Amino acid sequence: MSWPYEFKIGTSVAGLAYLPLWSIAWPDTWTYTPWAVMETRGDLFRVGFGYPRVVWSYDNMGQGMLYRYLSYFPSEDDASVELYIRSYKDTEVRINPADFKAILHRPIDGQGKMLHARVRSKVAAYSNVKIEFTGLEEQ
Repeated sequence: MSWPYEFKIGTSVAGLAYLPLWSIAWPDTWTYTPWAVMETRGDLFRVGFGYPRVVWSYDNMGQGMLYRYLSYFPSEDDASVELYIRSYKDTEVRINPADFKAILHRPIDGQGKMLHARVRSKVAAYSNVKIEFTGLEEQ
């Protein structure tokens, strides 16, 4: 089967699986930033420091898909967890995919709030959800 995107997630490089196999939709947009911090030197030359990061963005995310992302967190108190992903080393171009060891941070909604599992939530879907992976180390 041919997949339109190279987005995968898993707890090991060997266990990476395409997002739809985990009942997770493809991100609506994604950004890749090669440096955690960009600074401008005195000669106006920009330099970067730190590890790369990737953000997968969803316009809308239902409770079921949110639970699948949250299932990677060992407990409700954890703000981040280490896992493996395959994503692109570019923004919106779909070239140059790579496997990374990454830190998954708890999903953030459009209001900047961390999302947690809610058993009896009246919210059926969240909007403008960001799934952020930091500390990327190419495998």
